[in-house]
Amino acid sequence: MSVFEARNAEVLPSGDENSLFNERELETYHSTHAWNQFLLRSIANGNLPMVERFFAVNEQRGIRIGKLSDNELRQAQYIAVGLTYEVTRVAIEAGMFEADAFQKADAFIQKIDKETSPPVVLDMIYKSILEWTRAIHEIRSRQAVSPPIRACLEYIYEHLHSRTTREELAAISGFSEPYLSALFKKEVGENIPAYVLRL
Repeated sequence: MSVFEARNAEVLPSGDENSLFNERELETYHSTHAWNQFLLRSIANGNLPMVERFFAVNEQRGIRIGKLSDNELRQAQYIAVGLTYEVTRVAIEAGMFEADAFQKADAFIQKIDKETSPPVVLDMIYKSILEWTRAIHEIRSRQAVSPPIRACLEYIYEHLHSRTTREELAAISGFSEPYLSALFKKEVGENIPAYVLRL
């Protein structure tokens, strides 16, 4: 029994010349795009109970995935990389700093690349998805800020090791320095120098 069968996942013979014909004949298709989007929306909302339920339901009712490799380890690794790419995009859209999201994704993919056990890779995928969901939940729990202030926060975060001026932030936001300072304090809860110093 394959590692995927043990988890109630059917690997379809995708990519073969007649695979689509065979899928239609046997009525065995990939799990739907809508099902995938449901998972991504749950992650984007930071809804940990729903993500956990999603995986439990998948194990119970089964899931169908495309064949990406004849090698089970590579199959699991490719799934991990593809899912990580999608979740990284979702996390950034949910408000995670790009630098954090890309670093988190890169570190996870490097761990996956070094792993030699398909079951461990599948466990790592599950744990990673839960970690992403928790991180997004924390981000969503914080006070929401307007896009101009968000752009300033991104810029400050990315340039933390160099001096950031109010003039630079005003140019990024499109506001005057006094207006930006007042808006920043209102939305973030502290003035720009205090925020930078705390980071």
